[in-house]
Amino acid sequence: EEEDPWLLHWNQLQKTSHEHDATEQDPWLIHWKRMQEANTLSPGSSQPQTGAVVAKRAPCLAVSSQGRSISLVGEPDDEQIKVAVEAQLGIPKDQQNLVRLEGVFEVRIDRKMCVSDLSFNQDTIRTLFGNGSQIYDLLSDLVSGKVDPLKNLEPLDVVWHDGQWFSLSNRRLWALKAFMPFARRSVVAHVRVHDFATVGKEFGWKRTSTTGGVSVQITRSRSPSPASRSSLATT
Repeated sequence: EEEDPWLLHWNQLQKTSHEHDATEQDPWLIHWKRMQEANTLSPGSSQPQTGAVVAKRAPCLAVSSQGRSISLVGEPDDEQIKVAVEAQLGIPKDQQNLVRLEGVFEVRIDRKMCVSDLSFNQDTIRTLFGNGSQIYDLLSDLVSGKVDPLKNLEPLDVVWHDGQWFSLSNRRLWALKAFMPFARRSVVAHVRVHDFATVGKEFGWKRTSTTGGVSVQITRSRSPSPASRSSLATT
């Protein structure tokens, strides 16, 4: 007999609850509550109902992005998910990168943007990242295919201000823009979108661009200290 998909899903929820803090904003907790509201679990019980009633219910897909989540009943295709995410989370369809997680009814939405649509918020950058690697090394890895902007590159931190998207990750943005002529296609990168109200202070002291974010100058970097060599690049 085929295993009850809800039971498999509920067991995964239980397992995941031990790996995350059970806060009111935890996407898994929110999803579990919605399952209860949909009468998927018996009222007042933390255990799924047994028998044919539960086994016949359609799966409920959890869709999350940067701490926000929605639940979709059934097994929607990618286009249906994107439409729902745009309507309920306000993320445009062309900025959604869907990642289906194996073994659970969950999809993670990674935000993506065209590099050409992003602006620098500094007028100068140094050649070294915090871990001691060079921006030219990142460019080389992008050209060779060793690094994929959507899969294994740290997301760019971006913020909407004065009618345009600014990046707080200026060195990574420089490498991506320098990569564009080699790619011969639109370069799309994974981004983390921040509310200006939360990063306005950092944005303010970093914003030194005199070109409207169109270009940036490279200055010589000082040799990093041993402590900074061991840290990850954050800009």
